Amino acid sequence: MKLRIDANMLYDAETSLKLCKMVKPFDLQLFEQPAPKDDLAGLARVRREGGIPVMADESVYDYRSLLAVIKRCADSLSSASKQQANLACIAHARHRRRPPVFRV
Repeated sequence: MKLRIDANMLYDAETSLKLCKMVKPFDLQLFEQPAPKDDLAGLARVRREGGIPVMADESVYDYRSLLAVIKRCADSLSSASKQQANLACIAHARHRRRPPVFRV
């Protein structure tokens, strides 16, 4: 069984990258929300440089954030984010009268 860590948005990207280096020997499964929810650049940086797969949670709160996160910021979404993403897609589809298209 692999371990996971969750920063709960408490760290900035720099602090999360330092933590990634410290826990690297433990071969973690993922690092959940290693940056504040609105810091998508920081989330993407941790994903790119940290060496641990990144899971987004609080960063997904509407259709646009969903697209931004899946395009460049995270390797996976938490189950809560998946529910939020489903609601965002439904709302977007109803507003646009056609389903959204995801291009990753």
